[in-house]
Amino acid sequence: MMLITDNCINCSACAVECPRDAVFEPGEEVIINKNIFKPLSYDHFFIVPEFCDQCSQINEIKCIAVCPMNAIEKQI
Repeated sequence: MMLITDNCINCSACAVECPRDAVFEPGEEVIINKNIFKPLSYDHFFIVPEFCDQCSQINEIKCIAVCPMNAIEKQI
């Protein structure tokens, strides 16, 4: 699972770069199979685990590679 930490400055680089559209803006509702879920964060961008595959088909995890604040961590 990927986690965006409180070091995030909301630059949106991760959202722009995400090939799975798994990154959402602070406070944004998420729709999965016609179900609406509350935002995972109201303070900074967040990654929805159900959409994120950690860039499994790519050589690097794009959001981590572009984050200028090193605010994205891969959780075990």
